[in-house]
Amino acid sequence: MAPPSRSRKRRWLLLPLLLLAGGAAAVALLPGPRPGAPAAIIVTLPPALPLPVDAPTPERQLAEAPATLPQASLPPASPAAEPSAEPLPPLPTREVAVRPRVQPGTPREPAPWFFEGRQHGGGNSGSSSAGGGRQLGDVRVIGPTMLSTAGQPHSLQGVAPPAPDALCPTAQDAARRCTEAAMALLAARIGQHAPLRCAPRAPGIACTDSGGVDLGRLLVAEGLALPTPDSPAEYGVAESQARAAAKGLWAR
Repeated sequence: MAPPSRSRKRRWLLLPLLLLAGGAAAVALLPGPRPGAPAAIIVTLPPALPLPVDAPTPERQLAEAPATLPQASLPPASPAAEPSAEPLPPLPTREVAVRPRVQPGTPREPAPWFFEGRQHGGGNSGSSSAGGGRQLGDVRVIGPTMLSTAGQPHSLQGVAPPAPDALCPTAQDAARRCTEAAMALLAARIGQHAPLRCAPRAPGIACTDSGGVDLGRLLVAEGLALPTPDSPAEYGVAESQARAAAKGLWAR
């Protein structure tokens, strides 16, 4: 095949130049904006919004639901393990001596204390001591609700003493103090009904005389002491009776 001639090569090189020149001439011939003409306004429209889709209602979901649901096949069950023919080894055993059974016993109450409480000389009020109070044998009345034995003071549990200035008037003595009346009552009762049987009852002691009379309840029943919140129920009954009879602190 013969090589192209020089004139043919020149034509191929001039063709792009002619195209560029023709394009420039066409642009130059376009009419420009006329003087006084309004400027062109380019309006850009927003993209079209998608149409709203109705939310699926329960009726629609029920209508579009397939009539039958595909059922998945369950995997085949594994075959049960066959019991081993070999017996299990015996567990180790150990002999333990039988321990004796302990029978629950009734809790023991503290042993009561017995005070002689006899009066000296056969009087009704007992002998007075240098430290105050009334000494009755091995018992000493040291307060409206307190006794002392062998120098150890004990409070009668379940009763509170009256105020030092409280009055418990009687027909014979309108200015009788309740504390003195309570101590005189304890001394007379202990001297006439000895011995005393006293047992610890936290935080004090509970004492009864030989006639089975509780000294704390006796004071409350005569209006010479007040029951405490932890006192037995019969102390509250005794206070009601003293109020009704206008005794001691409840005298009108």
